Amino acid sequence: MKRSLLQGAVLAAMAMTSTAAPQINAILNAASYTQPGLPNYGIAPGSTFVVFGTELGPAALQVATDLPFPTALAGTSMRVTVGTTTVNAIIVYTSATQAAAILPSNTPVGTGYLAVTYQGRTSQAGAFRILQSAPGLLTQNQAGSGPVLAQNFITATDQPRNGLTHAAHPGQVVTLWATGLGPAAGNDAVVPVQQDLNLNLQVLIGGQRAVVRHKGRSGCCAGLDQIVIEIPRGVEGCSVPVVVRVDDVVSNFASLSIAATGDVCTAGSGLSGADLEKFQGTARISAGTIGLNLAVDCDTNYCGPGSTNVYVESGSASFQRLGPFAVLDQTRPDAPSAGSCFVSVPASPSPIPYVPQEPLDAGPVLNLSGPGGTRQIVLRSAGFYSGQFSAGASQVQYLQPGQYVVDNGTGGTDVGPFRTTLTVPKMFTSTVQRSAAGVIVTWTGGNPSGVVVMDGTVAPSLSGASVRFTCAERVSAGQFTIPAEVLLSVPPDTPDHAGLTISAYPLTVALFRATGLDLGQFSFHSFIP
Repeated sequence: MKRSLLQGAVLAAMAMTSTAAPQINAILNAASYTQPGLPNYGIAPGSTFVVFGTELGPAALQVATDLPFPTALAGTSMRVTVGTTTVNAIIVYTSATQAAAILPSNTPVGTGYLAVTYQGRTSQAGAFRILQSAPGLLTQNQAGSGPVLAQNFITATDQPRNGLTHAAHPGQVVTLWATGLGPAAGNDAVVPVQQDLNLNLQVLIGGQRAVVRHKGRSGCCAGLDQIVIEIPRGVEGCSVPVVVRVDDVVSNFASLSIAATGDVCTAGSGLSGADLEKFQGTARISAGTIGLNLAVDCDTNYCGPGSTNVYVESGSASFQRLGPFAVLDQTRPDAPSAGSCFVSVPASPSPIPYVPQEPLDAGPVLNLSGPGGTRQIVLRSAGFYSGQFSAGASQVQYLQPGQYVVDNGTGGTDVGPFRTTLTVPKMFTSTVQRSAAGVIVTWTGGNPSGVVVMDGTVAPSLSGASVRFTCAERVSAGQFTIPAEVLLSVPPDTPDHAGLTISAYPLTVALFRATGLDLGQFSFHSFIP
């Protein structure tokens, strides 16, 4: 539950006697970290929440270890007032900048006012929204995004954590860990009696409804819930979205690894879960990326009627030894499975140190052949290649639909010879239809066996909250309706969704291998408004 924001050295450096009253900066669900201003923001009675601020507790983190959990720990206590009712929150842990507690199940819904007291000094009350249910999925990064904290049920004594090389199978039972399903009978400060809650709860896996076997207290840990589901048929991938909905309140979006057979998933890019796991755990990866690009250079940055547009066709390539996170950015491991979406809030800067890139020698030139003849993508600087094929008023002069082959001749000192093939699809165009009934994206062109990715944003609300979402669908479907769970997660918009911006583009990528490369990708990108 704890999101580690400060390391021990920083906490130690801050160790001093508090001289100021506590100050509250944020009150968030301890699993989802959903921000105020979003329609699914709130804390449910019986759930664990986190308070961020200053002078909340001691410099060194103190964790409640004995049951029942206390209402005061290391000098920190919290009181919540709703109307004429005041309750004492149950403290889970406390530190100077972050503290967690359980909101008692007997807390009324409505607007709550939380006051933190530390060493006799009390903060000004911080307002927050209390909902009957406000589900949050626990994730493995402890930040409310990415792979969900889930267990694949094999036997009663064999329930491994779901992951890239421990994928679930369609039809298999999986346990999701969460908080915020709602109040329950009993004492919230002790291990709860496992009980199923009477909720209108749905779980969507890859856009499909899962069979829910259990929804309620874990029977394991105070302030935590379990949702036991069956993986629906027809979904698989390394980043299959999972989201929980109770009535019209949705959780954060997370992901599951699902494979039709075996323990290792396969991502939409074609990479295996074993490859992705390797990229996440290795300090440096040798990667080669080759791209064919069709883009428009608009007159005075305006693309539309009356503008004089120049269409540029080009090729580029990069061969580098990269840090693992740079590789993951290129492989789009966060792209959802076809027919589903992710919703995410802007991430804070990664605490992982930057790993400098090192150029790789793949030879002096890349040779390209296609329906329009041959071209070259030439080495411009260490590890980087580029070449312009055309520039003019016509949209396509060289990069016509068809098969393209790239080779690097005899190779270079770091990367051996390779030959890779990619099929450039028909011109792709898309349209977004907005109405009070919903949002539909339609398209023509693209590779019929490929995937369309849709990136969307909504103008920030008055509170400043903002999110982005990514959806994917098979090109052959021809259209995609943005799910209600997405629209229930984004800042309030106009009735016809005028503030919603969506860009759609097909993923056209092929993987290749060569001596000296851990990862090779050959792709086509069309940037035509």
